[in-house]
Amino acid sequence: MNNLRIGLVVPAHNPLPSPPDKIWAPGMVVFNLAKKLSTLGHRVFLFAADDSKSESLKINFIKTGINSLYHDFPHLRDEDFPKFSELFAIYDLAIVSKAIEFANNNQLDILHFHDLRRPLFLLSLIKKPTLFTYHNNLSPLYHFWLKSAAKRFGDKIYLTALSEKHSLQFKKYFRNVQVIHNGIEIDKFKYHHRTGKNFLFVGRMIKDKGVKNAIEIALKTGIKLDLIGHAGDTEEDKKYFQEILKRIKKTRNIRYLGYVTHEEMSGKYADAKALLFPLEWDEPFGLSMVEAMASGVPVIAYDTGSVGELVINNKTGFVIPKGNQLEMIKAINLLQKMPKENYLKMKKNCRRHVEENYSLDKMVIEYEKVYYKIIRKMKD
Repeated sequence: MNNLRIGLVVPAHNPLPSPPDKIWAPGMVVFNLAKKLSTLGHRVFLFAADDSKSESLKINFIKTGINSLYHDFPHLRDEDFPKFSELFAIYDLAIVSKAIEFANNNQLDILHFHDLRRPLFLLSLIKKPTLFTYHNNLSPLYHFWLKSAAKRFGDKIYLTALSEKHSLQFKKYFRNVQVIHNGIEIDKFKYHHRTGKNFLFVGRMIKDKGVKNAIEIALKTGIKLDLIGHAGDTEEDKKYFQEILKRIKKTRNIRYLGYVTHEEMSGKYADAKALLFPLEWDEPFGLSMVEAMASGVPVIAYDTGSVGELVINNKTGFVIPKGNQLEMIKAINLLQKMPKENYLKMKKNCRRHVEENYSLDKMVIEYEKVYYKIIRKMKD
């Protein structure tokens, strides 16, 4: 097949790659996608904030005329989230409009938006094959405009979801929905045969992530638990974070390690006994679960969102009915009492599972297939 000229479009709140002090999983996934596509011979045009940069000379950053919100207003997200959201829509439209203009005036083969909210209703202005990937869950507020978009554009809308569970919300509206799991650079995650001692929680310190659930379980079981992540954006999130700090202040078995860069996370995963993932929401794709398993760390998680799809129960961890704290405690006790040879086998299962299913190479190959399929259908 011929090499393609591919436009990748990302929102404008952060540059690519993300700053060291910011977690932006979708940005990391897209940046890795761009780099890998370029090494396969495709010409990649990346539409992102102008303060983005790349060590890869093969990625063509297209000037959009704006820097990221992080660059222009570094503290706005923490200080005034409603104002941040308002500006985000404006900044995002600037990038989306530039991408459409460039695509229409140049020989791009396909345009791939990594958001839905602004570009979907501009589809009639785009003269090139187009793919959408939305890295979050759909808000109930989106129902009416998605229904309208489906009626207006029908089979012209091509969309990828991050997991089977994630795809169900899009299939209510659109026919052309395909699942492509996120992939990671597996070699960047250390794998050790030793058995760790501390349990690990990784994620933003917000209610949806279930950090209070992890704390309660640690207090009831006496396990040593390390918490890694930063506070959320809203005033409610900040209040929740302060409650967490107050809750663990007098404990001896729970440590809050703050924010840890992605480069440093490899060592944190490798030293852990297991990852606790007691979510309270349907996370589209739990990247930290895959990163942990790549490090040979079993995952103990509530069965929400993508969990049952990513974790193989009793093989790469334990999938617990949502909210069943007693069953999660039983799983922790089972893991702690597990004979060493059985635990080491589970660690090997974790690494192999990620190598076979969630590598960056596999993800990129799947996107390539979708690109060619959409281009072929648009020509028919």
